Amino acid sequence: MKQPAEQLRELIKLQNLLSEFAEISRVVFHKSRKAENDAEHSLTLALAAWHLARENPKLDLEKVIKYALIHDLPEIFAGDTDIFDDNNLPSKHLREKEARAKLRQDYPEFVEFWDLCDEYEKRNNDESKFVYYLDKVMPIILNFTSDGYGWKKHDQKLNIEKLRAIKDEKVKHSPEIERIYLELVKILEKKPELFDDSQKCNEFKVFDMKDEMRKMSENLCKLFSESRHVSLSTICSDGSPYGTWLRFASDGEYLYFDNVPSSVHVDNIKHDPRVFITLLNLEDPDYSISGYISSYAEILSGDEAKKAFKLLQTVGHPDPKNDIYCRVKIGEIDKLKRVKNPDRQFYFISEEKK
Repeated sequence: MKQPAEQLRELIKLQNLLSEFAEISRVVFHKSRKAENDAEHSLTLALAAWHLARENPKLDLEKVIKYALIHDLPEIFAGDTDIFDDNNLPSKHLREKEARAKLRQDYPEFVEFWDLCDEYEKRNNDESKFVYYLDKVMPIILNFTSDGYGWKKHDQKLNIEKLRAIKDEKVKHSPEIERIYLELVKILEKKPELFDDSQKCNEFKVFDMKDEMRKMSENLCKLFSESRHVSLSTICSDGSPYGTWLRFASDGEYLYFDNVPSSVHVDNIKHDPRVFITLLNLEDPDYSISGYISSYAEILSGDEAKKAFKLLQTVGHPDPKNDIYCRVKIGEIDKLKRVKNPDRQFYFISEEKK
């Protein structure tokens, strides 16, 4: 039996490894709009596999749970690969093979983990196949429970047909998992809004900001027309807040801003898109007119990024061609009257409908 000092050393090393594992963000999101990480995904898969495997006495339940817990550990070095990423998918197998070798070399204390990783990759037994096929379904369920947020914000225009083109072939080899998958497909086929907001826009309390501003006080109109900077606060991976002043532009429905690719804000938004914005008219010496926005940030690409670039140029922004563009939905004025002076202080909120 190992000495306590050696056991402690190994536990500290394992904790550091698992902390790295929890830093690997996936392209699937929780209801809070926070990206799922690999540690969360592995725990979810283990519990789901445990729940289902109880109904199949032929499966070794302990092995099922172990496979589910360790199946993505190579992503500590290989990273998560989006199933729709045609650029990185071809190298996925090689990257993960090299990652398994590096884990075995750097962490020989946990040899059982790496042996199980190799077993799982070969999929030569019923337990590894069961976990593998269930792993193809659980991200779909998370996307469903988060109102399709990950699908709608994806760079590609996703739909049920594209999803099935990839998933059908993978799950058909497990009749048990396929039956669950096909039930899920029936639901998704009736909910196209999970892939495209234009089908049914209920995600946010949306209103026509330009029209609403015409009905509001002169102070509100002045705030949006004359302000050029916002204080943006985002959430770091350790839960601490981070805030800076940024130049912004608006089309009435969204606020647009940009950052360099290496910025803290960009990293924060990738793992947790919740933001809080303070909007001030800096020309007002008393800062007596202010706005507050509690919302979600979205990293843009394609035509939306081009739109943000053009809007920022109209407010005198320096040429930011290589920047990362983001937008934040303004939402509607909060009916809860969270501010003391509603004619001079305005609180906007964009949240899920409960």
